[in-house]
Amino acid sequence: MTPIATILVATDFSASGNNAVGRAALLARQLGARLTLLHVVNPAGPRRRRWFSRPIAVALEAARAQAVLTRLRIDIAGPLGVAASVDVRVGDARDELLAAARHADLLVVGQRRTHRLLALATAGTAARAMQAGRTPVLVVKRKVEGPYRQALVPVNFSAHAEAAVQTAASLAPEWGVQVFHAIDTLHETVLRESDATQAILRNARARQEAHVHARMRRSVARLGLEARRMSFALAHGAPVRSTLWQLRASAADLVVAGKQSRWAIGGLALGSVSRRLLARADCDIVIVPHATRASAPLRASPFARAQLRTEQH
Repeated sequence: MTPIATILVATDFSASGNNAVGRAALLARQLGARLTLLHVVNPAGPRRRRWFSRPIAVALEAARAQAVLTRLRIDIAGPLGVAASVDVRVGDARDELLAAARHADLLVVGQRRTHRLLALATAGTAARAMQAGRTPVLVVKRKVEGPYRQALVPVNFSAHAEAAVQTAASLAPEWGVQVFHAIDTLHETVLRESDATQAILRNARARQEAHVHARMRRSVARLGLEARRMSFALAHGAPVRSTLWQLRASAADLVVAGKQSRWAIGGLALGSVSRRLLARADCDIVIVPHATRASAPLRASPFARAQLRTEQH
């Protein structure tokens, strides 16, 4: 498990950007990580000062951004004791964000809560960074009120889920992690359609739950993580609906999910489950883009493989 030693937070100086800065600073203090505050000035943006040439307007905008970031650095240094560095870049927001994130263990961004069903996987700088980047991205949706208390990690026994568990453990040195799996109901549906008795259905469900629960514990142990620091939960049904239900039931305030699929054209994209969780979850969410090189993919059960195929289509 690789510790999170460097955190990059990108802000556009909006309220959501300020929330991201606050959360990143708090995490940096908790984890003892180095923190960098980033703002990107777009030279192709509208000229706010029409009496200046565009190069001068861009230079003035960069200077203003430097001053604001410096003020933010001072603001978080006092109450949190976090010494942050500042970085102002000029260029395309996505390209500059990806370039800066290559040197970070965690990228933190804010999300404007404009519409609950907004799918960030198809629009927005943060979503494009998640699609193309190799760094876990924390999307901050809430105002910072204190440290996270509970993280929920939905898993499907893929390498991406394994990476999500590792990231959650790295983020949670002092708070709980709940590993959660939504069991596909296809097998039970087949039994019902074959007129199986209620006793057979109960026994089949109990065996399946015991099998999945044991697999989750073995997975955590194989990663070298302490199962005592984690709890395990199961549900039957569709992954997104079940995860959202478990999120409310567990009172978790952070979701850590793996990014499961690829687009045929255009590079990496968010899997359907992580995309919908990003759009529908009310709490902060970390999207983990890929498994670490040191991790070998877990062999999924037939039920998990069938579920993964369903999610990717």
